Amino acid sequence: MTAALPHPSPTLAKSRFTFLERVFFLILAVHFFYPFFYHPLDRLFSDFGRHWNNGESLFSPSFTRGLDPPAYQFYIYLVRTLAGDSRFGIALATGILCALLPWLWQQIALELGLPKKRALLCGICVGVVPSLFLMYSFFMNETLLLVLTSAGILISLKYWRQPTDRLLIWQTLVWTFAALCKLQALPMAMVFYGMSLWRGRPPLRKLAAAFALIAIIVVSAGLRNGISAGFFAPFGTPILNTIYSRSEARKLVVHIDKRVHYWFVSSAMMQLPLAPFSDWKTARQGSVHVRVETAHGQKDWEETLTQYPITVDGYMQNLKENFVFFFFGVAWPENVSPYKRINFYSRFIWFPLTLFVAIGALLAWRRLEREQKFLLLVTAFMIGGLLFQYNTLMEGRFRKPVEPLLIASAFLVAAGLRREARMEPPPTL
Repeated sequence: MTAALPHPSPTLAKSRFTFLERVFFLILAVHFFYPFFYHPLDRLFSDFGRHWNNGESLFSPSFTRGLDPPAYQFYIYLVRTLAGDSRFGIALATGILCALLPWLWQQIALELGLPKKRALLCGICVGVVPSLFLMYSFFMNETLLLVLTSAGILISLKYWRQPTDRLLIWQTLVWTFAALCKLQALPMAMVFYGMSLWRGRPPLRKLAAAFALIAIIVVSAGLRNGISAGFFAPFGTPILNTIYSRSEARKLVVHIDKRVHYWFVSSAMMQLPLAPFSDWKTARQGSVHVRVETAHGQKDWEETLTQYPITVDGYMQNLKENFVFFFFGVAWPENVSPYKRINFYSRFIWFPLTLFVAIGALLAWRRLEREQKFLLLVTAFMIGGLLFQYNTLMEGRFRKPVEPLLIASAFLVAAGLRREARMEPPPTL
């Protein structure tokens, strides 16, 4: 006769939970202090120097201020205004952003119905993924973008439980600034915010006030960027990315007003994304030149884009490269960080994790609660949108907003599979 295994004592269970709390607190501390030791001011080359310079002034005309989305420029301006040249102040602001990310996902996991222990594990996993914290030693949009999208998800989930005016205002602000931080966040913002309006059903006057707030922010951002771009540009100049993507060129050269010359090569063009298993690389070659006069507004940009129509062969080649670089591309700029080797190998987790989430979700779907299903659908929507788009040349860093979604989805699917094996009903949230 086989003896039954004893249940762990309450004291031991409590001890394990306390250990997880300590690990989570340690990760938050490491995240907070990381920018103090690897300071963003020590890396003002390439895009990072551009972002730092864009935040020097809000309204002085500058070609790059018209190119980039405005929200991160406003954040840098705010940091520079409050901290000046203080390395401590700049590291403090960056450290707060860095530490917020795993904490937000631990809170999101709780809102999605995971027990405290698994929610802590979810936050720990988000905290130890190299690509989600190494970036905080650089000035780049994603450092703010991931905090804004994570905060938007958390606020939306809370609003669905208990709709309040305060939460409606907060998610209106957060999702609007997330979209203005990077256009990539706009689909996620529309889905979550739209679901909030459908489930919360705010009165018409409150709905009108929310949309008026969005309009004020977006119009202000568009007019501000228009000073440099020459046209209304609330999201920067995304048509530049579309030209680069559809041109099938390796290098992009922009000539502005016959005096400013700006060139750019995507980090994906300098990678072997399947290394060390294959030396496959992009088929892109040559350069594309874009010549615009700001006095012409968007006309020159649009005329250049018409030179590169969508073709079946071009789209299929782009689709293949999107797939390879999304799942296996090394995220810039962590491939030049002090821990680039860790980041190089950790990128291989995303493809199998995606397969686990996709297959597990099909098997455990009926054991998931509706908010959990919604997060899985949003994750699939974001991945599909990035894989099938033809407006931006894919890089590993464009995967960043999806990475914490995939981690949280994996925890939800694992819990659902466990309930499926035990024939337990979905959780009641």
